Amino acid sequence: MDITKYTWDQLRAEYSFVADMFEQPRAIREFVAHYSGVEGKAELLGFKADWDVAAYTNVILAGMGSSLFASSIAALIFQQAGIPCELVDAGELLYYILSTTPMHRAGIPSKPLFILTSQSGESAEVVKAIHVLAGKSPEIGLWSITNTPGSTLATNARRTALLHAGKELSVTAKTFSNSLLLMYLLQRVVLSRTEADALEFIESFGKEASDLARDLDHLFTKQPDLGDKIVAFMGKDVKHVEIIARGTSLASARQGALNIKETNKITSESISGGQFRHGPLEIVTKDFRSFVMVSDDATRAHAEDIAWNITHKWGGGKVVFVTNKRVPNFEGESRLLPVVHGISNPWLAPVMEIAIIQLFMARLAATCNIGPGVFKYTSKITKEG
Repeated sequence: MDITKYTWDQLRAEYSFVADMFEQPRAIREFVAHYSGVEGKAELLGFKADWDVAAYTNVILAGMGSSLFASSIAALIFQQAGIPCELVDAGELLYYILSTTPMHRAGIPSKPLFILTSQSGESAEVVKAIHVLAGKSPEIGLWSITNTPGSTLATNARRTALLHAGKELSVTAKTFSNSLLLMYLLQRVVLSRTEADALEFIESFGKEASDLARDLDHLFTKQPDLGDKIVAFMGKDVKHVEIIARGTSLASARQGALNIKETNKITSESISGGQFRHGPLEIVTKDFRSFVMVSDDATRAHAEDIAWNITHKWGGGKVVFVTNKRVPNFEGESRLLPVVHGISNPWLAPVMEIAIIQLFMARLAATCNIGPGVFKYTSKITKEG
């Protein structure tokens, strides 16, 4: 079947991944409706009460793939609050920390909180880690984040927060966006000084997330051809895509690199702007293709500098520059494509960033006659690991 000329409506009707992309605004609205309601607020405040009473000594966030990448948002919040926090690949946690060494000798303090994330709640490494944790100290806390009530993860955790993203069959879209939102919402509520402060944040979050859903709606209904534009800019024969970011945007960069591998069957790497300068810039040639993403002012100038150097100094590659502020001197540059969105809050911007990358990779796949989101070797739930 030749899908190279398919319209977005045809792709959406034929491929569940593209349908899920376009359903992200609805999934976010359902998420906001739940956590703005009485039941959802009570669930969030239950996490805060557990946090306040238990007096956990440190936090360990773990997951695989998209779940791990989204967890970086929570890790950054804890770290900025001065709370010892580690972000760990669940497989590495299982085989090299939990299973091989007594808890006290592994350098884990006496009362850690584990926050395990798995969209299915059945990922192999996470399920095994749960069983290992069950045999450790009763002082250990276990919270779970999942899209699946009744899953192994949900039923074995002290507290569970659900993503409310709806059913998803292919490459992660809705569940990742809602994971990003929950990582921000839950940790801000937990670390609020008082319950009143927590409720005030829930209200302000609901308004911002609703505005985000509106902007995503506009992107998918009025501007899906942005994906076509980026493909035309990059070239349909692109063999590698580098995604460079910092801060909260690293979450969407990591997810984008994973999704490009899954969807387009080409290599892709995510890397921080700082790390890119420490050697990897040597790979830049005129055939180099990249996204550079920035959503906050802390490293905005650094990101702009990297994008300019890639296109003008380090080999003359091409850059899609995704940001929330105009960069006038980038406009009209043949090797720079600025993509400016309207999400000013850097904690929410990754949702928009990944949506932009999704449009690119879905259109690139179709242009290369590859079914967007169709796995060749893997499946939605990985039960071996």
